[in-house]
Amino acid sequence: MKKTDGFTLMELMVTVAIVAIVSTLSVAGYSHLIEKTRLTSAANDIKGDLELAKLTAIRRHATILAYFDDGAGKNGHYTLSVNTKGGEKILTRAMPERVTLTGVTTPIGFNSLGIASSTGQVEVKTNDASAYKRITVSAAGNIKLERSTNGTTWED
Repeated sequence: MKKTDGFTLMELMVTVAIVAIVSTLSVAGYSHLIEKTRLTSAANDIKGDLELAKLTAIRRHATILAYFDDGAGKNGHYTLSVNTKGGEKILTRAMPERVTLTGVTTPIGFNSLGIASSTGQVEVKTNDASAYKRITVSAAGNIKLERSTNGTTWED
């Protein structure tokens, strides 16, 4: 019997099918990873911007307020302003794609001593509700970031 080099058509088809299945599974996991990374990035941005509001309040000897808007069906955004909603805007930031801002009804603010003039919490979640992050501002002006997988049980 004569030996030939190479692969049979059947062997090549099986290999291509296995590669296609593995690729499909990895893309699904990768998109979920991207969504969770966007959530973490958005939560860290909010926490950092609240720290900025606190420091700006101290530096300017003014009250800095963070106004949050869930976007009425869109992802939402927030604005840092001096003294009032119509005051000088320090920054405005929108939530990234597939991350939704929820759970905020009143502005969060800091006075000229860096103490919270109005406390509250902000929640962000992935659009599929598989992961949540919550940023809480205490009366002392401490800013804490927590995470959850169900939106009810939170951990640091």
